Amino acid sequence: MNHHPARPSPLIQRRRVHAFSGFDPRGAAHDHQLAQTEARRPQPSGARLEIGPRTRIGAHLHGWAVLCNPADAGIAPVHTSHVRMGWDDLVRAHWRHSPGEWLQALGRVYAALLREVGPWRLYRLHPPALLTAVWPLLGGPGGTWLLRIYDFLWKLGRAQVPTLEQRRAEWVEQIITSQQADPVDEVVLAGHSVGALLAVSTAQALLSDARWQALQGDRRTSLVTLGACYAGLTLREGAGAERFRQAVAALCRSPSLAWLDVTARIDPMCVDQAHPLAGTAEAPVDAVLPVRRSARFFQMYSPERWQAIRRDKQRTHSLYLMTPDHVGNFDLHDLLYGPRPFERHLDPPRPLAPAP
Repeated sequence: MNHHPARPSPLIQRRRVHAFSGFDPRGAAHDHQLAQTEARRPQPSGARLEIGPRTRIGAHLHGWAVLCNPADAGIAPVHTSHVRMGWDDLVRAHWRHSPGEWLQALGRVYAALLREVGPWRLYRLHPPALLTAVWPLLGGPGGTWLLRIYDFLWKLGRAQVPTLEQRRAEWVEQIITSQQADPVDEVVLAGHSVGALLAVSTAQALLSDARWQALQGDRRTSLVTLGACYAGLTLREGAGAERFRQAVAALCRSPSLAWLDVTARIDPMCVDQAHPLAGTAEAPVDAVLPVRRSARFFQMYSPERWQAIRRDKQRTHSLYLMTPDHVGNFDLHDLLYGPRPFERHLDPPRPLAPAP
């Protein structure tokens, strides 16, 4: 297990989270409702979360305030501005297929699996990943959604989604201007599933911007990726896939980044504990970043609830976003909304102490 040393930091009182959802045609209302539902559940940390109303803050941006009252009354409340980096309109644009388009998508996805990815390479990397890759062919539940994701990643690998490049530039601009106008203690980029890939490429563009470098000074930018389906893009050919591999390689060497990559053995969409560039020629031998953590979800739920969860494979991919029953080795709400600085989450949890 790898670790990146964290510097001592005061507790956080104001934070901004820029969140990138997965490949989902449902919009900000769905994400906000999910956030409210999970915040109402008892938090393993003992904190109390309050989710404010959803507001539109840009053409493709929505946000809501999150107030965290820590369990320790001696620790000040934490105010977090949660900004949803919207791209569900782009998902919807790639969602509907005529029968002919569906067959074309099926053909190019599995031709690429044979010619570029290689079933045997995928199997050696992570045997369950091969089953996930062919799941749409087997007619399994959620297979049509998976095929849409695979086709979108095929297009990303070939740089055939120019609107996403434009959106990324808008995201970088929004992150910078928000911090210029309203500086907070900590800025975190958080991405789930395909959204994790977008968070990675956005982080690389952000760290390359001189304005952001000046804003951050010697502070590291924080990035958390959840259940990222890296292999769906890194193992492909094409200009887009090559640029993404270069972005990941650059981030792995960046002293200006604190990066936590969270996977889970039960999640069929990711390669548990593997480096994002695993299986590629660019895979680093001694990578410090990202800090990799395999979430032990099976320890975080009652046996009865866990049995129900594990039967729903689609649901297991969303466990990162849910409030667990018990304290474990990963708690997204404590990470994004609690008082501990991001870098102090890179090591095993430690008891909090009130700020001096």
